[in-house]
Amino acid sequence: MSLLSLTLLVAQQSAPPAAAWEVLTNDAGYELQWAALPIEYRVNAANSQGISDAQVTGAVTNSVAAWELAEDSQVDFAGLGATTDASTDYGDANIIYFEEDWAFDASLLALTANWSNATTGEILGFDIRINSEDHEWTTTGEEGKSDLQNMLTHEIGHVLGLDHTDVDPEAAMFGTAVTGEVVKRDLKWDDKAGASYLYGAGLTDEPVGLFSCSTVGDADSRGAGMLFLALAGVMLGRRRADPEVVEGDAESPMRHS
Repeated sequence: MSLLSLTLLVAQQSAPPAAAWEVLTNDAGYELQWAALPIEYRVNAANSQGISDAQVTGAVTNSVAAWELAEDSQVDFAGLGATTDASTDYGDANIIYFEEDWAFDASLLALTANWSNATTGEILGFDIRINSEDHEWTTTGEEGKSDLQNMLTHEIGHVLGLDHTDVDPEAAMFGTAVTGEVVKRDLKWDDKAGASYLYGAGLTDEPVGLFSCSTVGDADSRGAGMLFLALAGVMLGRRRADPEVVEGDAESPMRHS
């Protein structure tokens, strides 16, 4: 059986207390990790906010590159180009896309879904959907809007299997962000250390989990708009719709097309 896990970023009045990088784990305690690299993905850049395909693709490419350039790690992605698909069904697509008809809590900025092998923790696939109904997006760090690259760099960290950190408030995987913020576009030492742990030299043939994360903001704004990254277990009750656990061959590798 393959499991679906979600991660999310939620609006709060204040930041959570400031811990080092963590690895996401599934219910069996296995750490979230891809067994084979590169990680393939496709981008559906269509959106209703006037952001060009080139701007969206550039934000994705830059966020991916930030992790690929992390020292002492072998993180590697392969962009397979554009797609018109917009689906979070388990499969081989690994799509990043805007969702105009948001069926979840309006405070969520984006939602990342990961599927993993229930008995090993090997990541089998992912999708990142961006809330384009309740939030305004920018690729330039425009004040009062959420920066696409800032959010995607955080989400890509969850795709790789990293949880939140409380050590460095400017780290990509730190639990809070502010509208207009761009500091999380770049990895900090804590992010790089986590990537090195999961994908450093001597990558194991038996991956050691699953969970996920999404980004959430204050839909009606609070000025600075402090955002808090909450674990899926905390937020599941606030969703208006719940993705289903996907049944499948737990031993199958990730499918590519």
